[in-house]
Amino acid sequence: MSMFEVEQIQQKELISKLNLQIVELESVLGRFTKENEKLNLKLDEEKKKLEDLQFRMAEETIDKSTLECKSADDDSRIFELEEALATARDANEAAEAELAKLRDELIKAVQTTETGVATEPTTADDGPKESEDLAPELRGGDEEKQDLQSAGELETHLQEQIQELKAQVQVRT
Repeated sequence: MSMFEVEQIQQKELISKLNLQIVELESVLGRFTKENEKLNLKLDEEKKKLEDLQFRMAEETIDKSTLECKSADDDSRIFELEEALATARDANEAAEAELAKLRDELIKAVQTTETGVATEPTTADDGPKESEDLAPELRGGDEEKQDLQSAGELETHLQEQIQELKAQVQVRT
């Protein structure tokens, strides 16, 4: 065998080896390409999940701040209603005290009149005069009674509103 033939055989062997390496490298490249595609798909899925989570987080933040604002408004309204209730109670107590005072005065006036009628000689004109004196007190007592009823209704209404707002606040928290 000549040197030329030996060299030609060596080149053919080298070409075969290189072709085998090319086939192996193409196979490895194919696997890496498939793996790359899988990883890219997984990356896209994870990006979508991240976007969804960010969106949900933004929604929760908005909902939370809305609820906090609503809760603060409700707390403020409850405070206002409690203040109005306290004012209504004070007015109611004052009206009740005034009514009690007027009742006592009326009872004393009636007793005085009855005592005066029994001990003093009266004329026919005295009765209408005393009735006229007592009439404004009776009317004042009726007005006080109506004021007390109105104040009581207002107090009941305010208490109901406070209870409703407290229930709403508890539901939200």
